[in-house]
Amino acid sequence: MKAELEGRFLIDRFNGTFFACLAVTLLFLAAFWLIFRKRTDMTKRTAVAVLYILTFAFFFLYKYWISVDEAYSVITEEAGNGAFSWWQELPLHLCNINLILIPVAMFTKNRPLESFCFFIAPIGAFFAMLAPSVGFYGYSIFVPRVFGYYLTHLLILISGPMIAMLGIFAPRFRDFPLTVAFIAGISLAVFGISMLMRATGLNPHANYFYSIEPAPGSPLVTFHRWIPVPYLYLLPAILILLPYMVLVTLPFEIARSGEAKAKRAGKEAPAPGYTDADGTGETAEKTDEETAV
Repeated sequence: MKAELEGRFLIDRFNGTFFACLAVTLLFLAAFWLIFRKRTDMTKRTAVAVLYILTFAFFFLYKYWISVDEAYSVITEEAGNGAFSWWQELPLHLCNINLILIPVAMFTKNRPLESFCFFIAPIGAFFAMLAPSVGFYGYSIFVPRVFGYYLTHLLILISGPMIAMLGIFAPRFRDFPLTVAFIAGISLAVFGISMLMRATGLNPHANYFYSIEPAPGSPLVTFHRWIPVPYLYLLPAILILLPYMVLVTLPFEIARSGEAKAKRAGKEAPAPGYTDADGTGETAEKTDEETAV
């Protein structure tokens, strides 16, 4: 039965199986919203934090599946990626680092951290599924390592919409400077960790956040041609990041502006139940004669 399942439902970049998995994930998002939308802010934050703590635990289970997957070892060695190493599989990539940061953001209510998770988690997960590593596409979704890969990334993908739908976080243009500074700070810290791992031999291929060199075939290859210096070559990525942030934030700013106008209009309107002499609710201007009387 297992062998039969692993020969069906092959998943690849945006094929039928992928969209079926995405649809199930969106149904989960809708159910999560329906369950918690009327709860208190603290309950919502706790629910989101618990979900991603559980996802964090599942992340290590899925990595364990990879570590005992002999077929995957053959695939990666043939691709020149070397054997499995836990130092190479830490949650320090652009997407899965959010499994650590989302719970922290929910409990601390740190707005720059919430903003980082809101913007970076979905785009990191999207690019991970747009260009999955060897061994994670062209195989059945029922292969444990493949199931773990897509479940983890799909849950990270919906984290931004989830905290927005629940009213936990709504982006603002004025948040951008601190958000970009936070992104730069976290990426610099991860770059330092990667360099330390290489220097100590713990992980000679450490390249978290692709901070040292680009992944083959990614848009970062072009940036590396422009600036062939580790970490600094990522600077042009702001050309992608800022338009993305603007496009995502714009609907929130428009909605916020509309709500402000509605509130102002409400304050200027007559008090409920007010009617004038003719029962219209409109204040008639007094004539000179009426004023004189």
